[in-house]
Amino acid sequence: MSNLRGSLQYEMLSYINGIRIDCDVKPYLGPITNLPSSETEGLPELEARGQTLVTVPPPQQGYIERGRLEDELYYELATTDHHRIVTLVGRGGIGKTWLALTVLNRIAQLDKFSAILWFSARDIDLLPDGAKLVKPHVLTEKDIANEFSRLVAPYVMNSESYQSKDFNPMDFLRENLTRSSLGGPILFVFDNFETVKSPAELFSWLDSYLRLPNKALITTRFRDFKGDNPVHVHGMTEDECNKLVDRTAKSLGVFHLITEEYRQDLYTESGGHPYVVKILLGEVAKFKQARKVERIIATQDDLLETLFERTFSRLTLVAKRVFLTLCSWKSMVPQLALEAILLRPSNEKMDVTQAIDELYTSSLIEITDSEQDNQPFLSVPLVASVFGQRKLEITPMKSAIQADVELLQYFGAAKPVDIQQGIAPRVKRLFQTIASKVYQANSNLEEYIPILELIARKYPPAWLLLSELYEEQEEREKVKDSLLSYLEFSTDGTQKRDVWRKLAYLYRSDGEDVKEVHARIEVCQFPETRYEEISSTANILNQKLRKQAFDEKAVMARILVELMESRISEANATDCSRLAWLCLHMYDNQKALQYAHHGLQIEPDNVHCRNIISSFNGE
Repeated sequence: MSNLRGSLQYEMLSYINGIRIDCDVKPYLGPITNLPSSETEGLPELEARGQTLVTVPPPQQGYIERGRLEDELYYELATTDHHRIVTLVGRGGIGKTWLALTVLNRIAQLDKFSAILWFSARDIDLLPDGAKLVKPHVLTEKDIANEFSRLVAPYVMNSESYQSKDFNPMDFLRENLTRSSLGGPILFVFDNFETVKSPAELFSWLDSYLRLPNKALITTRFRDFKGDNPVHVHGMTEDECNKLVDRTAKSLGVFHLITEEYRQDLYTESGGHPYVVKILLGEVAKFKQARKVERIIATQDDLLETLFERTFSRLTLVAKRVFLTLCSWKSMVPQLALEAILLRPSNEKMDVTQAIDELYTSSLIEITDSEQDNQPFLSVPLVASVFGQRKLEITPMKSAIQADVELLQYFGAAKPVDIQQGIAPRVKRLFQTIASKVYQANSNLEEYIPILELIARKYPPAWLLLSELYEEQEEREKVKDSLLSYLEFSTDGTQKRDVWRKLAYLYRSDGEDVKEVHARIEVCQFPETRYEEISSTANILNQKLRKQAFDEKAVMARILVELMESRISEANATDCSRLAWLCLHMYDNQKALQYAHHGLQIEPDNVHCRNIISSFNGE
């Protein structure tokens, strides 16, 4: 026998064929008799509650109000008809069911629906002393149809009709999904939707037949379907969590043990997860002391398995790898960094973005956008992280994940407060670390280039850092290529102007006259560029491109002429002479004379303007 992180491995014997195998026997440890019903199973009969017939269980005693979420769900169900199907999505034990019950009992007081019908597929009740197996009430379309017919048919037809052989519960349900037979719309509620036999197929079936003003509410840990409107249930706010701590600690007689520091630890480490908070406080009551939160969580095998095993087992292989990678390092990770590391050539091809979406909709990770640059940062709540670290110990991907994490650590650890600075410090740290390793001859720059270029394509300032790395390596052409890539991807006008200036300097040093002039002209087209710089560029074109082919020279000259003409009031006599020479390059002699004379009006003795006029007079 061995206990592998929540699984119980025994040798099992088949009495039919005599074969022995090692397998997880946990699925066989439940009682063979019928399990009890869930504490949130729907009422056995319709009852009037307010203005509505319901089978909705009453609200939970001791429920902590969650104002924003309640208002959002109430709006979707009671005050708008924009969405037929609304999903309440969140981790196990996060409070989806109790939130739904609170809002539904509030809606029942309105004249919005004729009936609110509750169908529960819950197979585990999360009780204060742990998770307990219960019997799901409905698992298939047929179960739902039979329950719906049992409840509603007696209200709309005589007993002979619904008890006859010709009565078909599936047809009756389909008809009522499309058009209610109760005289008013019906709100269908499906709790713990992920535990029905085929969630995606059942959703598709509901989506095909449900019509407004009827609606459906689904609570689920994850979604295998499209087209619904999700309301995401995350952890409690700090204020909500404090109310839960106060109420639970008082009921357990340990309120005097909860210091402000411990209260803050409870909120931070649990991520405001209400069931986790209750379990942690239960441990405080058990040991009569406020033990370190992380240490308590590490000992809660059943809690971790209950909250995460079902969700984790349904993840794609790529999502599992991304999740375990994030769990391997106690830091907030820029999504861009994770994508760059996992998509490097030495790894197999994978859709990291889709995996992140999968983890987010499964409520296994949190995503926080930086206000500085809107870059998303990824984090894993402590409880999920402890679960992931255990899975990491037995996964065949462990070595590959450790290699990924070593590279991720080049970005430096980030705390929630660091997100305010955006991704720039993380990327700078990465380049500094790589530069140091290359300088110490521990690494070859080329092995990092795919990672750095992927980052740069999504975060253009990284091209400038890459150009500096190439500069240290004296790879001049790659410096230019990196600067040009920055110009291709960036939208920062001021920085782009400086980069064009640097390129002009590099082209000049390498004797690339046409490229130098082109770069200078790009600088000139920024509104903030001084007129003196535009004039200087005209002078460089006049001097260096005299023998250049007319078409290319004329195009560049035309751009400068337009720029200088539009700001002619800023020109001095020498500027006018340079403008006149540009006109000569374009074979526009009339304009050349015009600007030469204009220069002499500003400075009568200007030699450059006089020379242009003299050349026309044959002097």
